[in-house]
Amino acid sequence: MRLTEAKSDQSTASTYQRLFPAANNLVEIQFDHYAYGGSGADGIAVVLSDASITPQPGAFGGPLGYGYKPGISGFAGGWLGIGIDEFGNFSGEGGSYNIGQRRQSVAVRGSGAGTSGYRYLKGTCNNGNSNTNGNCLSPQVDDNNVPPAHRYRITIDSQVSGQSMVKIERNTGAGFVTLIPAFNAVQNGQAAIPSDFLMSLTGSTGGSNNNHEIDNVQICALKSNPIGAQIDHFEFDHTGQGLTCNPETVTIRACANASCSKLFTDPLTATLLPESASEGIWIGGNQVSFSGGTAQLQLRRNTAGTVTLGVKGSSPTTKPLSKTLCRIGNGGLSENNCSLKFADSGFIFDVPDKLANKPINVLVKAVNKSDETQQCVPSFQSQTKTLNFWSSYHTPSAPISPKAVTINNTAIGTSSDSPTALNLVFDTNGQASISVNYPDAGKLQLDAQYIGSGNEQGLVMTGSDQFVSVPAGLCVKPVDASASCPSADMSCNAYRKAGQSFGMTVQGMAWEKDDDKDFCSGNLSTPNFSDQAMRLASKVFAPKIASGGYDGALGVASYSHSAQANNLNTISNQTISEVGVFQIAAQASPNYLGTASSLNIPIGYSANIGRFVPDRFLASNVSVIPACGGFSYMDQLFPMSMKLSALNIAGDITKNYFPPFSLATAKLVGENNNNGVDLQSRLSSLHVKADSWEQGVAMVDASYRANFSRVTPNVATNLYQDGPFESLDIGVQLMDNDPHPNSIYSYVASPDMDAASTGTCTNCSAKKISTQILRHGRVVMDNTYGPETEILRMPTRAEYWDGSSWVLNTNDSCTTAVYGLGSQVDNAGLGYNFDPDLVAGQSVVRSGGTATFQAGQFELLWQAVTSSGAPYRGQVTAPLDVPPWLEWYWNWNGVSPSVLTEPRASAYFGRYRGHDKIIYWREVN
Repeated sequence: MRLTEAKSDQSTASTYQRLFPAANNLVEIQFDHYAYGGSGADGIAVVLSDASITPQPGAFGGPLGYGYKPGISGFAGGWLGIGIDEFGNFSGEGGSYNIGQRRQSVAVRGSGAGTSGYRYLKGTCNNGNSNTNGNCLSPQVDDNNVPPAHRYRITIDSQVSGQSMVKIERNTGAGFVTLIPAFNAVQNGQAAIPSDFLMSLTGSTGGSNNNHEIDNVQICALKSNPIGAQIDHFEFDHTGQGLTCNPETVTIRACANASCSKLFTDPLTATLLPESASEGIWIGGNQVSFSGGTAQLQLRRNTAGTVTLGVKGSSPTTKPLSKTLCRIGNGGLSENNCSLKFADSGFIFDVPDKLANKPINVLVKAVNKSDETQQCVPSFQSQTKTLNFWSSYHTPSAPISPKAVTINNTAIGTSSDSPTALNLVFDTNGQASISVNYPDAGKLQLDAQYIGSGNEQGLVMTGSDQFVSVPAGLCVKPVDASASCPSADMSCNAYRKAGQSFGMTVQGMAWEKDDDKDFCSGNLSTPNFSDQAMRLASKVFAPKIASGGYDGALGVASYSHSAQANNLNTISNQTISEVGVFQIAAQASPNYLGTASSLNIPIGYSANIGRFVPDRFLASNVSVIPACGGFSYMDQLFPMSMKLSALNIAGDITKNYFPPFSLATAKLVGENNNNGVDLQSRLSSLHVKADSWEQGVAMVDASYRANFSRVTPNVATNLYQDGPFESLDIGVQLMDNDPHPNSIYSYVASPDMDAASTGTCTNCSAKKISTQILRHGRVVMDNTYGPETEILRMPTRAEYWDGSSWVLNTNDSCTTAVYGLGSQVDNAGLGYNFDPDLVAGQSVVRSGGTATFQAGQFELLWQAVTSSGAPYRGQVTAPLDVPPWLEWYWNWNGVSPSVLTEPRASAYFGRYRGHDKIIYWREVN
């Protein structure tokens, strides 16, 4: 790192960004040192300074940027300076105690402030130059830009209470050699040890020069702490003139960046300059604490003269080497503008911070300092005097469409070169009343001047004050009139989807009347109002919060409000995340330009904006379970559940979508194998109505059972069955019931689900939630024959229509049939049709209970029981109790062919039915 070039009269510094506790610590600093290429001067210094004071380099030349020269302060907060000196003047100048020139030496100086202290403590040749060539050290400290590098090691040991042992060593190639043995830097003349040190490196040249560089820096410490957030610099605003009999108000700013476009708003404590009462007295002391980045302070000086404003140090710390900048009136920022002049006579007036365009009465007091009391006493009592007035812009310094400050309704000049003369009548107390007004926003300075003539020849009296003009309110509006929804109910047209962008404007507005309720009507704008952190929020108007409404969130929640014509700032990409009718609130930052909270700009609210509606709907958490393994029969209920959500553009649930703002009803739709045939009329109702929505969600819970109905039989065409639907797409469709035809969101009654499986399709009308297998089924029973002495087995099977014929449904292993017991007793009770030859003592028993199909079939068992010993021979016909979806149009005797009935079959006892392949049997003798 280069500290100086081979140029004259330089003083540079660089500060390491780490805090080193001063007590109970051990710090070791090592670095390679190079000095070469010039005429042989001056050197560098390693500095330990009070971390609470902003580091600033000391004088150039011999003091090596650590000590002082006449009129040039030493290193700010310096406690210890270790100089590597070529020309030798670090030992001979720069402090309150010097020992004379020591060429090519290393020396240590102590603490100091301004142009006092920084006394010489130790060096490598305290008794003068020891070498014949006039140098203290051999090899000398410069002309060393060839290997091996000169490596220095500096040790500061404060592990023993009350001590700070300092030792300096050097290695020029043969190992470290002690240059200054350890000594205690805590001694008479030294300032108290600070809590924390900062370590800096300074470089210096004077009439002679060198390149000064260091490399391979190594810092080891038992304890060190991070610096943390730092203040970039401080700024003061002041009028440039004050009175010795009255405190002068100044404004301080803590800046977070170099341009001060951002303030350091965390709590801080600053140590102010001047420090001594002879120079000036800060009301409340020169240590001030504040937050928010700015504060107003008061400074007194009891004698005519000039005070220089400054900040010595701060906590949190200020960036090293930063300069305090000042502005006088509307002048530029500069460290040269920090002088504030105090006079013994002039004008005192206080223009309070005010609302833009609202006139305010101000007392102008003509005063001079009493020789006896040093207080302000009246002047110009009961006299009329002509005063020159002018105003100047402070913030902004170059306003848009500048407007004039008025006094007593007269526009005054804007510079001291073009003042406006006004006659003021002073009363017996030396006071005159004026009415001051300014129609725009900003910070201004008002100046008054009296130039005597005649017997007052040579008398010049001045006065000034700064004030802030604040917008009285904000006008917040949407860009287009169609956003208006005065009724805040369903009578308003849909304006935007939730999350869809729209435009809005915000304006700073001037005062028109007290208790103004509408700043958008009749008020002047304040073109020069700006706010870097204007905040925006949505406030739900309907549905009401008491009913569960949510404010939602704006897409643009803050922005930088800029000064411009009419102060009209447009946010073109605003969004609201929720459904309903809203007002948009704009809130300016508090304490505009440092004003009191009583002048905070009130929150501005727009008129009702809406309606905002959902962008789309989402079906999620869907569960559709086939009723029988992997399929369901037509007319058979199968479980279905899902969550339906109303979403904004971002895909978030709109919690305000509930009655009356929920307008969508839902139903199921179906299409087989994407063939374009609408089957929704055969699917059951979903039972989700507009009033089912709660916080943007409607639930179809697990208790719901859906079904797909069989085709209505057509007797004329003999159409009783259809299917199968081996790939039936089932979708959910939400229908928009918005009363306005121009509704933003809509769903047509079409079952097209081609692209709907993701739930984000914009061209399809339904979301596919499942693909199911649906079959038209029935149960068939075969007649059975056999001897009355045997158990007869009756085949029973489940069938489905495959599109051309009935086939065994081998997938059915879940359907259960119910069958009961039968006997000759009351054959009508169970629907049995017994043979009339059945007599007492004879009975037929069908095994009772339930049976579950296995691969689509099972057998019923029949048995003839004889109690009298005579076997029963004959026919018994009986039905089977099957689920309704497996009944069919059997057209039994007396039953309509369009009515579903149970299957039935007959058992024949004592008969041989013959061979299945023989059509007719006849006995031939």
